[in-house]
Amino acid sequence: MQASRKYNHALRVGVLTILIGGASQAAAENYNIAVGKSLTGNLAFIGVPQANAIRMVVDKLNAEKFLGEHTLSVTMEDDANDRGQTITLLNKAAADPNTLIYLGSIWGAHAVAVAPLLNDLKIPMFGTAQTAEPLKLSDWYFKSTTSAPKSVTTIAKYAVEKSQIKDLAVVFTRDAENTVVGAGIFRDYAKSHGVNIVSDESILGSDSNFSAIATKIASTNPDSIWVGAFGAQAANLVVQLKRAGVRPDLKIFTTAGLGTDYLEAGGSAVDGTYFWGDFNAQSADPRIAAFVQNYEEKYSSTPDTWAAVGYTEALLAAYAIKASLPNPTREKVRGAIVAMKDAPTVLGAGPWSLNAERVPVYEQSIVMVKDGKFMAAP
Repeated sequence: MQASRKYNHALRVGVLTILIGGASQAAAENYNIAVGKSLTGNLAFIGVPQANAIRMVVDKLNAEKFLGEHTLSVTMEDDANDRGQTITLLNKAAADPNTLIYLGSIWGAHAVAVAPLLNDLKIPMFGTAQTAEPLKLSDWYFKSTTSAPKSVTTIAKYAVEKSQIKDLAVVFTRDAENTVVGAGIFRDYAKSHGVNIVSDESILGSDSNFSAIATKIASTNPDSIWVGAFGAQAANLVVQLKRAGVRPDLKIFTTAGLGTDYLEAGGSAVDGTYFWGDFNAQSADPRIAAFVQNYEEKYSSTPDTWAAVGYTEALLAAYAIKASLPNPTREKVRGAIVAMKDAPTVLGAGPWSLNAERVPVYEQSIVMVKDGKFMAAP
């Protein structure tokens, strides 16, 4: 009888242990972040470092048990900078019940095209595109970087007040909404502050031969130029300008859309380039310094602005998911992003917040290219 009671007690304890263990296992969930970036094609210089940094964030946060017993995962897809592929990937992400947020849309036109779809799919999305237009089209769309008016005005003010430019040439890609807007803001600010606009030209994002435009611009003898283009194309344009005979001390002002490919393609020709800084790899901020060190150890290269943007997008997604626990939903994640204030990221020189128009707010700086490296401008 005694043995029977001991056996029954042991059995009850064993069953209870199994039930508790099963409940604990059932409580541990995995929450997915779907990513669609340009891993191939003409915007791969943006998408690849973003993808690298996003993977790094997820691995780091899981190792730190950021969500406690829960984990994060990431599904990485190539949107190839194609509108149709972007829509396909967004629909695929929305169909996965474990996916709580989508990170994508580098190109402004694609962000504008897919934003209305978010209203039907009801999945929050962070886009890299600088344009703020998608914010007007969907409450489910969010930007990771600040908008052109603030950023371009920052660099335009520096050009006028610090660099004291007098004769400005303007060239921009006319098939990208954000470069058209950026050129207009810089041009108008400079003109309103007494700067002469000596040349105003446009190119296509697919162009590579700039000899005619370069010769035309050089003939106007500008002391400064606004280059509304990205990456290797922008560098190629600058190289051809130098060959065409612009003054050696020409000051080059441009967008934040520069990566290491700009340095590699431009060489010494792009020294003297100034742009607003969303990221400073030389920052002494411990969070940024740790990011730079970890990225260099993992990928054997220094992270550029685009890597920092990808890192920030993944961090913000993780913050929103954590704020939505327990039982996070896409609606909760969206609400957590809207309410986000003073979030620590690696962008700018301070915390990241959203203003009333859902435009990111963080402190920017002016960065320059000197001796083939990005560094803080004086």
